[in-house]
Amino acid sequence: MTTGGQGPEVEPGSGAGRDPWAHRRGEPRTFAMAWVCFLFVAAVLSLSLGGALGLVSTDVYRGSARVMLDVVGVGLGVLWPMLRLSQERPARVRRAMVQDALVVLGTLQVVALPQMLPWMGAWPPEPVLALGACYASWTMIVSGVLGLWWTRPGVSSWIVMAGLVGMECVGPVLTLLSGEWSRGPDRAWWGTAALTASPLTMAREVLADRTYLGAAAAVDGAHWATIGLVGAVGGVLWAITWRRR
Repeated sequence: MTTGGQGPEVEPGSGAGRDPWAHRRGEPRTFAMAWVCFLFVAAVLSLSLGGALGLVSTDVYRGSARVMLDVVGVGLGVLWPMLRLSQERPARVRRAMVQDALVVLGTLQVVALPQMLPWMGAWPPEPVLALGACYASWTMIVSGVLGLWWTRPGVSSWIVMAGLVGMECVGPVLTLLSGEWSRGPDRAWWGTAALTASPLTMAREVLADRTYLGAAAAVDGAHWATIGLVGAVGGVLWAITWRRR
């Protein structure tokens, strides 16, 4: 039915004029705003007003900062993919991957790198830079997994989410069951690697107290090798997604 040369009328509630991509028209602005709000809430709840104003000692602040960074790791490894896997697939997969990765990685570096400043965590530069590299490697992993799912419509989103969370929990569970979690300087190299490889525990492991080494925090070859391996896996996922149409 037409009226006065206009296009066909759409019955209310018929769904004929529904835009299937309407929920992504604001991307990446909508996701960026939600992600920044999450980081802000995590910082406020973890650090509290006194810690944010520098009214507590460095040791007390470091404990609160570790909690904040643990929560941020959960956001990186669980909340971000959960949100995207619950949405429709984007029309342009490559652009969506790049946009999400830039939003997440940029804000995470803003959270991590200032922790070496004297009025914040005052941690040595190397472990803080290692934490930034951890965030970068896992940003590659998660965005790569999302990209693969966006190009494989036959796989259920819950299967992808379960596999991702299971992969993230393997290292912490193994170290906990084996007793390697709290052995400190006596921990086996694989225990260090297992905790560094998971976004749920990497911040706590990289910034763990190393006073027995004469430093507030320190990283060694096992940390850097694990970070490099995780980053390489993320690079492979990106390469596979980039080659697909």
